[in-house]
This record gives sequence, C-alpha cells and structure tokens, in this order.
Amino acid sequence: MPSIDSIVGIPHPAATSLRRARVRTTDALLRRAAAADDRSSLAQETGIDPGELLAWCRRAEMLLVKGVGAEYAHLLSEIGIGDVDALAAQKPADLLVSMGVENDRKRHVRRLPTRPMVDEWVSGAKKARRVVEA
Repeated sequence: MPSIDSIVGIPHPAATSLRRARVRTTDALLRRAAAADDRSSLAQETGIDPGELLAWCRRAEMLLVKGVGAEYAHLLSEIGIGDVDALAAQKPADLLVSMGVENDRKRHVRRLPTRPMVDEWVSGAKKARRVVEA
C-alpha cells in the first residue's frame, strides 16, 4: 500500500491534513474518499476541496492498474489521462507516442514504458473494477 506521498500533486499541507485524518496510504484515501458522500465528509474534516480529493482519488485508482506506478501515473495525467476510464479508452501505440513527446518536453520519468507495458496498462484498465464515483 503506497503512501499518499506517492500521489504527485498533493501539497505538503494537504498531505499533513490527510494524515491527521488518518489517511496515510492510497488505499485509505480510496476507502475514505472514493464515494461522493464520504469525500464531502473528508473535505469538511480536512478543509481540502472535494474536487482536489476527487482528482487525487482518481490518481490513486490509476495506481491499482498493474504496472502503473506513481511516476507513470503523473506522466499520464500530464497528457490528459487522469483516470482509469481515460486510460482504458486509449490506443497503446498512440499513448506511447504522446508519453514520449511529453517526457521529452519535461522529463517526468527516466525511462519510458515499453509497448508491452502500455498494452498491459490499457488491457488492465479495461478490466479494472472502478472504485471512484464522480
């Protein structure tokens, strides 16, 4: 179970607020904020915007897809693939090209994924059980 620190984009003060609310891992974040009502409750408890919590939950859900780690999830979000449904809708060859272009621009990851890895992500995303509700 990855720490919430593995979700790129959570500012330190927000991570501290989440820890005070006993949300220290991505699994805990999904348990406490995947459902809209629960997310509202956590937002009130922490003072974090529900929209931010939703975005972080979607990124945490991406980490459930086999092979998608924190750095690759961040790279995917930078090219507009912000959730599992968006990943499932991709053509692996096109996705790999887009990731390469973005990584050349900003150098998010040291090593780009291989085509078989991206094939597995897209396939895994199509089969993945969705846990985050809008």
